[in-house]
Amino acid sequence: MLPYALDRQAHMPQIKKWLDAGKWVVFDRYTYSNAFSIAKLPRDQWKDKIAYLEDMEFNQMGIIRPDYNIYLYLPAQISYAMRTQGLKAYQNGKPDIHESDLKLLEDVSSVYKTIAQQNAKNWTVVNEIKSNGMRMNPNEVFDCMRGILDKYIARTK
Repeated sequence: MLPYALDRQAHMPQIKKWLDAGKWVVFDRYTYSNAFSIAKLPRDQWKDKIAYLEDMEFNQMGIIRPDYNIYLYLPAQISYAMRTQGLKAYQNGKPDIHESDLKLLEDVSSVYKTIAQQNAKNWTVVNEIKSNGMRMNPNEVFDCMRGILDKYIARTK
């Protein structure tokens, strides 16, 4: 967890400048991307580790707490099936150990859902699987996110 937190902390001066200038800052991953670390632990430890993560980053390290979070949920079986797509050069054609562990992917999803439930006012979970069982295409995901963001923006005015 700490190496990722240190990276976020190193970027805080620039992020603060943007925010002070009235800009919106959007991340595709942030503090809660450490859910994979929490998911490796027994379930009865998750709540305490989530609290530890939040305290360490937001209180002790001064990392800015996100105003709002959107979790794009995809069943672990689909993520697992996609593990060989979009590999980076450093992966040498192989998915990383986290992407290759279906149980871990399921637990990561559960950690995210736990965090979202604990913070319902500033989290939204978007299920990328439609009622007909098909996955949303990127435009449908964007439309869904845009609706959420439009409501959030209106609320902040």
